[in-house]
Amino acid sequence: MTRLRPPTTVKLEDPDAESVRRNLSDRITELQRLPFAGARIIRDVELPPSVEVTIRHGLGRAPLWVGVSVLRNPTLAALTAGFIDDLGSAYQSGLPIDRTKFLSLVAFFFGATITVDLVVL
Repeated sequence: MTRLRPPTTVKLEDPDAESVRRNLSDRITELQRLPFAGARIIRDVELPPSVEVTIRHGLGRAPLWVGVSVLRNPTLAALTAGFIDDLGSAYQSGLPIDRTKFLSLVAFFFGATITVDLVVL
């Protein structure tokens, strides 16, 4: 995924065109500052039952939010009532997790490995 680039700052000679350029530049900058503009989608994350899985998220900062998709194992999803836990800043062993680089997730009460997608922002 490419990083968002700032809008052009070249000043135009025509006052009307410059006014439109400035307006668009301001709007683009405003949209780029929204949290979801920097979101990452991590596809095909496999979570074995009750096993800590460390995932590199690539944000360069601690995530504000982690969203988990529906299970892509439809038979398993219909038969189980498990949940996925974000371990936060420490593994179950107590060792710290560098949240600026990694997430650590655990899938509890599923009878088999599950596959999900993540949205991290």
